[in-house]
Amino acid sequence: MINKTISFLICAMVAAPVFAGTASGNETASPQPSAITPADSDSGSKPSVSFDSATGQVRLVNGRLELLVETRPGLNPRSLRDLRTGQAYADGDYAWPGGSFPKLVRSPELMPAAGGGQMVKFTGRLGPVEVTQTFIAPGEQPNAIIERIRLRNPGEEPLSTADFKCGLTKRLEAGDQWLPDATRIHFCRVPYRRGTDGRVGDYPLREIMERKDAYTGWNEPVVRTSTWGDEGWVWSSDITSFLIAKYNPDAMEWSLMEPVQRELTAESNSTPRPEKVLRFAGAGQWKQGVPEGASRLSPGQAFSFGDTWLQVVDGDWKEAYYAYRRFTESRGCRLHPGYN
Repeated sequence: MINKTISFLICAMVAAPVFAGTASGNETASPQPSAITPADSDSGSKPSVSFDSATGQVRLVNGRLELLVETRPGLNPRSLRDLRTGQAYADGDYAWPGGSFPKLVRSPELMPAAGGGQMVKFTGRLGPVEVTQTFIAPGEQPNAIIERIRLRNPGEEPLSTADFKCGLTKRLEAGDQWLPDATRIHFCRVPYRRGTDGRVGDYPLREIMERKDAYTGWNEPVVRTSTWGDEGWVWSSDITSFLIAKYNPDAMEWSLMEPVQRELTAESNSTPRPEKVLRFAGAGQWKQGVPEGASRLSPGQAFSFGDTWLQVVDGDWKEAYYAYRRFTESRGCRLHPGYN
């Protein structure tokens, strides 16, 4: 009950006209969004989903946002891009625990979603764990895709799943060189761009690869961690922004970003080489092991992480904050009309 109350209060604060600051030195957005909104020229194209049985590739499109999912040799959502600008937000193999892909136990399930949307559901086995990953292109909101992750223990023995973390990946390094997006794309936290120390938090993406984040609690020591967590994130470049947000009404959960070191093998079966990527979206525990329900699964038990909201927005971080407000309001996180 406490977790749900905290979640509602956070959403209610974001729903207020001025929502992007703290008690000291607020960084705020204007009272009304500009004329540029997500309902742009791309909104005329309805959400679509298709499966190419010859290649095993699934393509989900909503407005200008395109997701490509490979299913061979396993479940691998590896490309997320803006069709209008060509900006790639995810451009590497999906990061699953252990570095392997879940093996599908059935064909991808394509089906309509509410409001004229489209969705695709994948069910696979990752070792002893059954993983269900669902992507939804909501019909009522162009240029957005929702990701859902569900874990289930199909076995007869309890499973420890506390270390489960997964997510889309963004390549920021090539050998010893930074790729252009590492410095060109900047990120900030949602819903507070200015921290409690009064400083504006606006950094290039390479910052996540180079230094650790930190968190603390009441009368608790500061914890340094390579995992960056918050309610959400905005990636901004040029005149376009990308919103990544987590919503879980049943448990405390954060949107996570973390550098991942792994071995990359080319299709030609060449010698594996190290690769360092940025993992984002997806799901996983953070801080003191929350959400707690993801720690351990009894036989037959399942756990569903909260939705991850991915959306391309015209404009800077302010427009992305307004998009976040619209998203939370659509989930019921708003003040009552008669509130005083």
